[in-house]
Amino acid sequence: MELTDSLRDNGWRIVRDALTPALEPSYASYTGLNLSSTTQAVLSHFAKGIYRHQRDALKVLLDGQNVCMTTSTSSGKSLVFYACAAELLHRSPNARILAIYPLKALTDEQEMKWREAMSQGGTSARIGRIDGSVPVGQRARILRESAVVVMTPDVVHAWLLSNLADRAVQKFIANLQLVVIDEAHTYTGVFGSNSAYLFRRLQHAANGLGGTPRYIAASATINDAARHLRQLTSMDFHVIGQDEDTSGRRARRRLSLYSGRARTASPLGTPR
Repeated sequence: MELTDSLRDNGWRIVRDALTPALEPSYASYTGLNLSSTTQAVLSHFAKGIYRHQRDALKVLLDGQNVCMTTSTSSGKSLVFYACAAELLHRSPNARILAIYPLKALTDEQEMKWREAMSQGGTSARIGRIDGSVPVGQRARILRESAVVVMTPDVVHAWLLSNLADRAVQKFIANLQLVVIDEAHTYTGVFGSNSAYLFRRLQHAANGLGGTPRYIAASATINDAARHLRQLTSMDFHVIGQDEDTSGRRARRRLSLYSGRARTASPLGTPR
């Protein structure tokens, strides 16, 4: 039995039945970006090349701009993080990368993903993680030894920026070249307001110590990303949006339904 027949038999009225066609993924070569062999190794596991929007995001950031990707889930946003980090570390071995994830529950998994990506490129860059579960006495050592450090906003606020007199903290921030802001849509409400102060303090500290970090942000669910990121960080971002998503999609069918058994209003407010 057709889905629509079953719905009608059970008292539902179908007011809209729309089919969104499938889209094939679109790939692009990254050879024209003059990437190092390390970065190319990170990307080489994708036989067809990388998605066109991934290449665009890489180019924007490596040209010196901040970038935010708002493409769909599973469209390869994290790969752009890893490739940008690998390239910056190749160009400047003393560079430091700060990858901020909003929840402690994400940091373990993300640390492992960073390790896997960097190892694929054959880089010796060490990956560290500092969240609430890491003893305070171990944190300075992690900063000294790690090229990429995964943190939560809470740790950036309550520990990193509260210890600017510490030489390990100073050196890390002075060499900071990339700040990753994942799940950017979660920075709203009180959390978003507090984080806006946090990112301004981080940028002020970096400027004072000679650091010039670029920012790369990502979210699959965010409205007016440029405005949101400017409010959050006070900086401008080039947005790679849903319209530029080249990862492809399956055909999708969307039904708008109303129950014939309920006395509810129609979409236009006309009583039924």
